Amino acid sequence: MSTIFKILRWPLFVIVANALGVQVAAQPPEIRLYPRQLSGNGEWLYYQEFHNGADSAIVKSMYMPDRLAFQSGLLDRFIGNKHFVSLSDKNIVTLVDLSTKECKKLYSVKKMGACTDNRLAVLQESHDHSLELNLYDTKLKLLKKIPFVSDFTIFEKEGLLFTHGPAGSTIGLYNLKSGKYNVIIAHSHGIIRQPCIAASGRAVAFYSYSENDKSLQAVHYDIPKHRVSYFKPFNSDTFLVASQSAPLKIADDGSRVFLTVRQQAVGYVPATQAEIWNASDKYIHPLKVAVDGWKNVDKVMFWEPITNRVGDISNNSLPFARIISGGNYAILCNPEVYEPQYQYESNCDYYLKDIETGTIRLWIQDGAAGLGQFTESPDKSLLGYFYKGAWYIYDIKVDIPIKLTPSRQSKLTP
Repeated sequence: MSTIFKILRWPLFVIVANALGVQVAAQPPEIRLYPRQLSGNGEWLYYQEFHNGADSAIVKSMYMPDRLAFQSGLLDRFIGNKHFVSLSDKNIVTLVDLSTKECKKLYSVKKMGACTDNRLAVLQESHDHSLELNLYDTKLKLLKKIPFVSDFTIFEKEGLLFTHGPAGSTIGLYNLKSGKYNVIIAHSHGIIRQPCIAASGRAVAFYSYSENDKSLQAVHYDIPKHRVSYFKPFNSDTFLVASQSAPLKIADDGSRVFLTVRQQAVGYVPATQAEIWNASDKYIHPLKVAVDGWKNVDKVMFWEPITNRVGDISNNSLPFARIISGGNYAILCNPEVYEPQYQYESNCDYYLKDIETGTIRLWIQDGAAGLGQFTESPDKSLLGYFYKGAWYIYDIKVDIPIKLTPSRQSKLTP
């Protein structure tokens, strides 16, 4: 193509298009908005704006024309009602006073967490390149320094800060209200995983992984009694698993810990001869052999640190479990009861297990698939679910289902 034609190509196209009456419109830029958080008093809105490939964090007043824009960070959120904080991918924290628009910065920040009482917890690199946990107010005045911390978890509702460091360091719990620091383990020899706290605020639990023997143990800390308890499975062929799909949980009153356990499985070995495979079975044959009748699937168990009582919740007959009612009951099911059938997910029979007594009763027969479909009430005494074309609620303690609607299409009014 000649250089002259390249130069004249676009004007020529415009002339021809205009002669033919064709309108040439520029492609409008794509803008996508995603609301993320509202300030505590409802006066400011934080949302993300994607414009021509750029990602911005926008903080806008709900009543005034004020609008602040930042480059979206690894973590952006409000602190209280008058401050917004952002952690960039360059390890810089920017704190903005929304009333004065004043910005302040912290550097060498590896992790950030905002507390509900207008305080900021940051994991910072010190002058000797070691990590320390620093607690600041909204003017970035240093309030507390905890050395040799590699990670932390904020339990905002309880006002507690769980801290831990590398092997050999201290595991502790800092009370944000009183300023008191309790040492849980003075010299930890493991890597901490999945810390969680009871809804009552009376206990915390976490996994501790030992790199020496590659083992995992559960740790329970009774906060009022300052008591630490440890648990490992008794059988040598059973071990704990820090699973993201089934993380460590603790009962609301802190008395019971729920763990994921796994049997030492034998992997699938391809047969040297022909194998009989049922063509109506939709599961992949090597996977089904590896699962081995649910024997090699992770199970849920409970541990009571005070009495050291342990017990199974799920088993090979009912391998899937969901803990409900603050740790007092569990929903159990087996997804293969009605196989083979044509649907991708088969219906299930659901059972309720009283964890204290171990009794199991059939609750829902031939219900829709999925443990996630059940919704708990705020006080965890009722379950909402859809069954046989209608919506129900169920009172767990009195064992009474209540039909709310005659059909799926029914309108619910207050």
